[in-house]
Amino acid sequence: MRTFEELKLISQNENFKKLMDELKINGLDTVLNIKMESSNYVTVFVNVLAFFDNNKNVFKNIDAETKEDILVLCIDEILERNGIFIEDEVIEEYLRLLKNSYIVQEGVEFLYEIVSSFMKRVYTWFKTKFNKNKK
Repeated sequence: MRTFEELKLISQNENFKKLMDELKINGLDTVLNIKMESSNYVTVFVNVLAFFDNNKNVFKNIDAETKEDILVLCIDEILERNGIFIEDEVIEEYLRLLKNSYIVQEGVEFLYEIVSSFMKRVYTWFKTKFNKNKK
């Protein structure tokens, strides 16, 4: 992951600005305007991740590192708007935690798709076998 200084430089890039404009059209401003009532930063991270997950089509041509950089910048913006300044290491810890849980979630969804596909095939196979026997 890049440092915050590097991320601030990247945020000045024209392509980055275009991407952020497209995300704002899709509702990023509502996510950025989250008001925090407590120091539970995980809810902020989860809201931003959910927004990114709902807008996967915007990120189809973007590599994982750039997507992570945008995520960090969005979270940093939310924290700044709420007057909260925390250390970079804390943000990185939260991101590692969420990334690991996101990987587990993706794995479970993948396994679910495989099992459901298998069950549909088995059901179809039994259905065709029993329909042939009835005739």
